[in-house]
Amino acid sequence: MTRAGEVTTPTLLLHGESDDRCPIGQVEQWFAALRERRVPVRLVWYPGASHLFIIDGRPSHRYDYNERIIAWLEQWVSGSPS
Repeated sequence: MTRAGEVTTPTLLLHGESDDRCPIGQVEQWFAALRERRVPVRLVWYPGASHLFIIDGRPSHRYDYNERIIAWLEQWVSGSPS
């Protein structure tokens, strides 16, 4: 949080709601700090998902996670691969 003011990169936050390592309140603070600074940011949290939901979570969560990353990159990354 102490360096949130330095962030300018569009940021996608994908978070498990039941994450014991990084409580949902922390990601909400990060989201609010970036939004306040007008950094493009989106927060998605996955109900009942743990810290490792992208590995062992519900198939629907894992699929959605991957789809959102692809869509985010397509939106924010310019240029074509070499």
